[in-house]
Amino acid sequence: MLLKKYICLSAATLLTACDLIDYHPYDGRLDSDTSREINPTNIERIEKVCEGKDTIRFIFMGDTQRSYNETEDFVKYVNQLDSIDFIIHGGDYTEFGLKKEFEWNDDILSKLKVPYVGLIGNHDVIGNGDQVFRKIFGNENFSFVVSDVKFVCLNTNAIEYDYSHPVPDFNFLKNEIADSTRNKRTIVVMHAPPGNEQFDNIPLTLHAQEDKYTKRVQRYENAWQRVIPRYTKVQFAGSMAMLSVGTGWNYYRNHWETDMLLGIVPRNANDHANVTFTLKQNYFPWNIDLGEKVSFEPLCCGIYVNFLFDRDFWAKQPNKYPPGYYWFSTRIRNHIFIGERITLKLNPNSSWHKSISFFYELSTCDLYIINAIGNSYLKPKDYLSLSFGVKLQIL
Repeated sequence: MLLKKYICLSAATLLTACDLIDYHPYDGRLDSDTSREINPTNIERIEKVCEGKDTIRFIFMGDTQRSYNETEDFVKYVNQLDSIDFIIHGGDYTEFGLKKEFEWNDDILSKLKVPYVGLIGNHDVIGNGDQVFRKIFGNENFSFVVSDVKFVCLNTNAIEYDYSHPVPDFNFLKNEIADSTRNKRTIVVMHAPPGNEQFDNIPLTLHAQEDKYTKRVQRYENAWQRVIPRYTKVQFAGSMAMLSVGTGWNYYRNHWETDMLLGIVPRNANDHANVTFTLKQNYFPWNIDLGEKVSFEPLCCGIYVNFLFDRDFWAKQPNKYPPGYYWFSTRIRNHIFIGERITLKLNPNSSWHKSISFFYELSTCDLYIINAIGNSYLKPKDYLSLSFGVKLQIL
């Protein structure tokens, strides 16, 4: 009887010990219960879930390596939501490219109630991680269409391959974008964005030939590319001039614009007309699409500094006055403004411009504000100025 118990205990110990047998941390063979072909399988689920929807809601997340507790909390939280259609994991399931790191993440993420797809991150390529990734997820470059939105997912971890083959695969990207004409929007998803040390735009043949001079020339050309104005602008009134014309630059996802404008103040009280220069900073927190070719920015706000070129106006008081007699400048005015703008997108094949925008602004300047403080006699119409303008987007 004792021998029988011993045999049973030994057998149970051996069966349990099977899970402890590990040939090597970079052994690429998957456990039998590890998921396979996650992306193709879940893309079918995503397309079914989103079929007929005019609004899709998804979560973009990633970098879950060594964060198993947090990933579990994430899964529990998402499973409580009813509004999420699918999830895109941006890569880096692993810290060291280990098979078990992939499997630990798979064990947690497989409990999601909504389908998810996964990109490959730079940590996932380490060792033989990219081979394990392909077994679990499928191709490292893939795409899918949800409603009228196409998602193109890329491997952009070039440095991990020593630039030995095209990463990113621009031919794949070119073909996918060319095939996107029937979709309203195309979203390109990647782990390493352009400009990151992982990302590579330069073919291998040029990589070998690149030297310090080439890099210097590229930096020089890139710097001048950024200097090229992106649009022209015409503005009427606004306490900067009767008519101002200039150019400018938009940047940071088109939320910010910087204008440089030359204006003319007509001859009236003065015996001659005056020229002005305005440096203007604009901020647009929201952009609302009203259709394929129309967008609306319900709030524009910002500041501008206006300079009047005339010897009768001074930046600081002339020497003929006692020190501190006049603390303000008559040549330089500081303004604040708010407004709205509507934009019509043009066909670049038949127009010189990408779009045309019409806007209005309400502004005031420093000296108007000082006058208005404590003076209820002055009404808003006394210290506010209305202006109208047109912006022609070139680049």
